[in-house]
Amino acid sequence: MTLGEKIKKLRTEKGISQEELGRLMDVHYTHVSRYERNQSTPSMEALKKLARVFKVSADYLLFDDVEKMAMGDIHDSDLLHQFQELDQLDEDIRGKARFVLDAILTQQQVNRLATKAEIRR
Repeated sequence: MTLGEKIKKLRTEKGISQEELGRLMDVHYTHVSRYERNQSTPSMEALKKLARVFKVSADYLLFDDVEKMAMGDIHDSDLLHQFQELDQLDEDIRGKARFVLDAILTQQQVNRLATKAEIRR
């Protein structure tokens, strides 16, 4: 995925217009349009602003490998995005999220064991 495609994808996922993104970045919306069409490359300062607005790393914006490495075995892009957003929050909230995820996963394991026990009967 190109940088322009990533910018457009992130912008539409966030539900903001090119004009709004331009305001958030302190650039004219036509710059955003050119970025998305890969007709222009954002400056380093603009890349930093994009990363802050979308709460992603500059590496994610620039390199395909990073996206693949970060994705690992997570095939659900929405879930990956949620994990990336959680990673930006303070430790207390991340701990609560881990607790909830652990409870969900534990419940799934219990359900699997119960299903196996029923099959054996």
